Amino acid sequence: IDLAILRKKQADANGDADRTRPTTGKLFDLSALPNVTYRNLAVELGSRIGRAHGAQCTIRGRSQYLTFYGFPEDIALTELMLTRVTPMMFDAADEYVQSPERKASGVAAKSARIAFCQSFATEVGRRLSEAVRQTTEAAVAEDEQRQIVDDPNDVTASNTALAIRSKELEVADYIAHEFRRIGVRGSWKGSSTSDWGRGSYEAGKSAAKNANLFGRREIGS
Repeated sequence: IDLAILRKKQADANGDADRTRPTTGKLFDLSALPNVTYRNLAVELGSRIGRAHGAQCTIRGRSQYLTFYGFPEDIALTELMLTRVTPMMFDAADEYVQSPERKASGVAAKSARIAFCQSFATEVGRRLSEAVRQTTEAAVAEDEQRQIVDDPNDVTASNTALAIRSKELEVADYIAHEFRRIGVRGSWKGSSTSDWGRGSYEAGKSAAKNANLFGRREIGS
């Protein structure tokens, strides 16, 4: 939010000179993961994290590579979180797969792992989106209150609200343009399993709710 406000102030002062714009990130390599199923699940997690931070991605090479699109700081944060949270998700899934609860459920280990990780990714995305929403609303409310104190008759949108909306529109336009340019068709449908276990789903959701999303391990370590 602070960066969005700074960008707007720079644009107001200097026009388009030297202001940060949306960009395309470098290839994010998932080849350290053991197989395409694991990579698919990491892609699912990455797409959820990216959307929460205002970035989107393309996928290539049987989910071996991701490319994120958005503002540089949002791409950097998305990639950092994906690198840190992916091992956490798979560690938690392995623990669940080996648990008496999963074995008693009769759900196959592979199906349980997929269901667990899909639910984990969904909950991580929800947590991050909610955190962004709360932070945004608090920042806008604080700015609006300051504006009322300065000028009770000023009914225009706050600088914070305008900066956030401007960022949203700019990144949406950039992503739409780039996706058209490179011929992106369709969207990520996620992994699938024919044996979705309710227990696996709830276990993944619970693990993500309690996860420290800034863990220390990284992909490949």
